[in-house]
Amino acid sequence: MVKTIGSNGFEVGFTAFDINFNRNAIVASNILGRLKIPKLKDASGNDALIDINGHLNEEGYFNLTASEVQGIPLSLFDFVTINILSLELGKEDDKFYIGTSCEIWFENPIMNKILNGQKIVIPRLRIYDNGSMEIVGGNSFIPTNISLNLGPIEIAVTGIHFGSYQQEHDGKMRKYNYWGFDGAISLDPLGIDARGEGVKYYYTVDNDEKDENDNPKYSGGDSFLRIQTIEIDLVIPGTAGPDAAVAIIHGMVSIPEPGESQEYIGEVSLKLPKAKIAGSAAMRLQPRYPAFVVDASVDLPAPIPIGPLGIYGFRGLLGFRYVAEKEAVGLVSGEDTWYDYYKYPPKGVDISKFSGPERTSDYDFPFSVGAGAVIGTSFDSGTIISVRAMLLLSLPTLFLVEGRASILSARLGLDDNREPPFFAFVAWGDNSIEMGLGADYRLPLNNGEIIDLYAEVQSGFFFNNPRAWYVNFGTRDNPITARVLTIITAQSYLMLSATGIEAGARVEFDLRKRFGPARVRIYAYLEMGGFVSFERPQIGGYIALGGMIDINIWIVGITIGLDALFSVEAAKPFLIYAEIRIRVCVRIVFKVCKSFTVKLKWEKSGELDTQPIAPLPYKVAEYTLNRTKELVQGVHMLTNESFELTHKIDWVKLNQVTPWEPNHSEIDAIIPLDTYIDIKAAKGLIPGAVFSKIGGHTGGADNFTDLIPPQRVVRGGREIRQVKHKYSIEDIEIKAWTGSNWMDYHPFEAVVKAEDRNLVSNLRIGYWQRTGNQYDAIRLLATTPFSYTEAGEPGWLVPEQYGITPSELFCKSVRKDYDCANVLNKALGTTYYPPTQYTGHYINGAYFTLEGNFETLVTVNPDGTQNATISEDNFKITDTQNNFDFAKSIEFDNGNSLVIILQEPTLEVKLKLSTLAEGVTIRYYKSLGVENFNPIYEQIHEDYKSSAQLQQEVEYAHETEFIAKVVIEPRANSNSSESDCDICRLQDLLEQKLEECLEDRTNFGLNCLEEFADIIVSCGGVYADECDTVQYYDNMIIGSL
Repeated sequence: MVKTIGSNGFEVGFTAFDINFNRNAIVASNILGRLKIPKLKDASGNDALIDINGHLNEEGYFNLTASEVQGIPLSLFDFVTINILSLELGKEDDKFYIGTSCEIWFENPIMNKILNGQKIVIPRLRIYDNGSMEIVGGNSFIPTNISLNLGPIEIAVTGIHFGSYQQEHDGKMRKYNYWGFDGAISLDPLGIDARGEGVKYYYTVDNDEKDENDNPKYSGGDSFLRIQTIEIDLVIPGTAGPDAAVAIIHGMVSIPEPGESQEYIGEVSLKLPKAKIAGSAAMRLQPRYPAFVVDASVDLPAPIPIGPLGIYGFRGLLGFRYVAEKEAVGLVSGEDTWYDYYKYPPKGVDISKFSGPERTSDYDFPFSVGAGAVIGTSFDSGTIISVRAMLLLSLPTLFLVEGRASILSARLGLDDNREPPFFAFVAWGDNSIEMGLGADYRLPLNNGEIIDLYAEVQSGFFFNNPRAWYVNFGTRDNPITARVLTIITAQSYLMLSATGIEAGARVEFDLRKRFGPARVRIYAYLEMGGFVSFERPQIGGYIALGGMIDINIWIVGITIGLDALFSVEAAKPFLIYAEIRIRVCVRIVFKVCKSFTVKLKWEKSGELDTQPIAPLPYKVAEYTLNRTKELVQGVHMLTNESFELTHKIDWVKLNQVTPWEPNHSEIDAIIPLDTYIDIKAAKGLIPGAVFSKIGGHTGGADNFTDLIPPQRVVRGGREIRQVKHKYSIEDIEIKAWTGSNWMDYHPFEAVVKAEDRNLVSNLRIGYWQRTGNQYDAIRLLATTPFSYTEAGEPGWLVPEQYGITPSELFCKSVRKDYDCANVLNKALGTTYYPPTQYTGHYINGAYFTLEGNFETLVTVNPDGTQNATISEDNFKITDTQNNFDFAKSIEFDNGNSLVIILQEPTLEVKLKLSTLAEGVTIRYYKSLGVENFNPIYEQIHEDYKSSAQLQQEVEYAHETEFIAKVVIEPRANSNSSESDCDICRLQDLLEQKLEECLEDRTNFGLNCLEEFADIIVSCGGVYADECDTVQYYDNMIIGSL
């Protein structure tokens, strides 16, 4: 009897069996038979047949095994011989397999010679019913040592892996299996540590496949050997240490794997410690294109003197079709910075961070060249200071100058693996110029117990968005940090940008000591930060300070803490507002705490400085300059020669209602008629009002507002007074003096015949000159938005590099992206309590807090059971299921309302909400400023959404009013009692009963309190100051804002 197992699978034949009965029940059965394995052959070339034994016990468990002390050798297409030592039949994922421990050797003459007759022992191998195989666990570590003889070298194999592969052979795609060998290379008697990876033997496994006519698909099999990577470390003599060796050699070569890569990668380094000479080279090569990059360096035995300094080494780099660009390390041009590229490991310039010809073959001239050197003090071999510098030109993407320095340590080498504590770079590419420098210094170097310093300075300037420039001395999230003597920590940052200045600092002192049974901790901190506008010396900031003394002796302890938070506005208005919180805790077995808050204020001036800021600056105050002569000039159409104009403007009269006209006799500047008049504003302008006169307004305008101070909300969610300045051009006129008065003048009508003037009267008198989305430059007499490019050569200006594309010029502007606030990066279980010293908790772009009474609610169900619900005074980060499958969200009780204060007002808000209640009421507020040191809000809209409606994102937009605050109030599920009690009249009874309970001294008043609870339950429950039906509270969840 023969049975096929699996779709293509094993054939099992049974030849004999016996059955044991006990009381008419089968208690055991033994079966003898044979197993036929597809694709495997025996020594005679016939299909592999293996004698098997089967056993069935009374519980119904069945197993099928085979074993042979000497093994059962089977061959696969004369490539591989598998000597089966043990066998079992199993099933996994609907596939049958034979599990075996076995020995393997190869019939191929080359592999037989390399292995030199050695057998590979595989503890666990599976052969599936379709003939495929795998090593269980993916890799196998060899229990006995074997080696591969590769001519002059031998690889001591320590690991074997198995896999499948496809490639073309003789014009047909073939299926291969491969055996891979990893291990160390033996070249004794020299002192060598060498490794070989990716030594693989491939052979076809589809030799027996047939076509649709039942003829063999392939004429024969194929097998080959591939060596992918060999790495060698050589020390001469072999017994010497690194300092005493005559030579230390390191080498690596990686050969491409067909179908995966066409690239050769290699490196070699040589060190002669006694001669103090070292050199290295690294290479990437793709001959097919061709493309290559080579990075070589040499360290000199003695420096080339340059005064007190010396050059200790040189480095050179040359590449063709290999380019340094952000995409080579997974970054995105236009989004990520060159600082991110520079910091990507390994830091600095490295050929592993170059893109190959697959990306650069379409570039006009992808070429890279670089040069570097090591410079240090010559009198002490570079111990005091040494600098490793590199200059790289990688066309068309990058020009980079970088350097790294070490102080009071061994001199840096060109291929030194140590990371120097100081670095600096300048990068020009991807339409930007970026600079950075930093320090990560410890003294002593191993632990930094004296000082541990970390500092970074970054700056960026962008061609396609000039207003996006920044200079950061540390950042709010990553400040400059110094830790002194491990107990004092100081942090600071200074961030400069077009919007203003943001700065902050923090100092901490933390001392912990133990004296026998006594433990003492003294902690203090001082933190300050703020925002300053460039336009006006107005600051909005905060100061936070506090400390704590904690003393514990056995079970007795005392803690005294003080925290103060100041919000600061200066100079107009001038206000310092503070909330100081003092907390004292005493522990004698049990811990008792008491705290109180004190509010202080100092208002020197409540006046807001609302004086307008001129986008075309003139002298009106001590902090402004008259820049009219600089910003308004004439430019000749042909020669591009510039001409100064006469500026005789009475700015006081100009701002009056009565139209002001200049005195023609004071105009003495003479310019050619064929001269453009360039007007350059210091601010972006809203261009719409002059659309009929000035052309080139083709897209959305940016950067036409200033906020003073730049941030409306400071730490803690406290709102400060802010003035918004919006800049626009309302009209522009050209006037001509007739000899007696000024008249309107159209330059194009003036140069044509009177009968033709109606043909040119609709032409614009000038055009905005576009270099981005900021409208700040008008050229009168221009006929295109790119008239300013006439002064350059072809190719000097590429509009797309400035964000000016055909779609931007002729299509509707792209809507600005939303700022999103969610809690996906917060730890689950984090709990936030309504703060007392400040308005709310800052979470990823917005301030959150609660408003509510936090009462205990008792409800009576229709069946007479009661539910008691405590409305907790907190909100927390949870992973509760929500409508939008957010992994984390904010959860709060329905007895509370969640308050969201936006960092900047907005015209549109979107909310993702989920609730177990009936629905939620959402109220939107605008800010009316600050009164009596507290922000004032006015409701502008209220909306109710049922729980079903919350399946969709909630959206609200207002055309004119800016939303500053959102309140989310759940509406709980009605579950009122059937009792006819009048809850309003009942309140007096409850208050009277509560007073009795407080005066009751019997059994601590518990009996009286039970009566008090019975009154509440009998009437369905109440909550404070409400006369309404009783309500049941679940939880409210907010996913994102």
